[in-house]
Amino acid sequence: MKVELSIKKSDLLKMNFLMLFKFKANYIFFIILTCFAGYGAHETISTNGILIWILNTLFTSITIFFAFFTVGAIINVFLATEEKGYIGSTVYTLGDEFFEEKTRGTETKTKWGSIIGCHQFNNFFFICINGYRLYIVPKREFPSESEFIAFCNKVVEKVDAS
Repeated sequence: MKVELSIKKSDLLKMNFLMLFKFKANYIFFIILTCFAGYGAHETISTNGILIWILNTLFTSITIFFAFFTVGAIINVFLATEEKGYIGSTVYTLGDEFFEEKTRGTETKTKWGSIIGCHQFNNFFFICINGYRLYIVPKREFPSESEFIAFCNKVVEKVDAS
């Protein structure tokens, strides 16, 4: 099965936000931020109480986490080019042994057994290669919803079989 589609910068930005809580690295980063925020605010325990300290720690770590994440996502989108293979015309081929991606700048073959997971959202299907690499499949590129679902099911079937 071969699918030709076009990945836009807006797809890349949406992918960053949709997959925010799917990456273990984001959880680890949040925990580290929370520890530093808690340590930095520990002096407020004696004056304001433990509840205020907990709320202050969570508010600070959440704010910093989303600030870093948003800046990183925006930089990622601005640096994305067709030559690097992140956006533009893309061809996905579902082979017997490999999932193949061809773009203007890259050509990648991934063994089905190397794919760690698939995630479907309303208008997107993401194929996770590792903790930071994803293939984006926008639903709008398919002539019908049934063809989109058939493609997603075929990928999941091949990943589960390997």
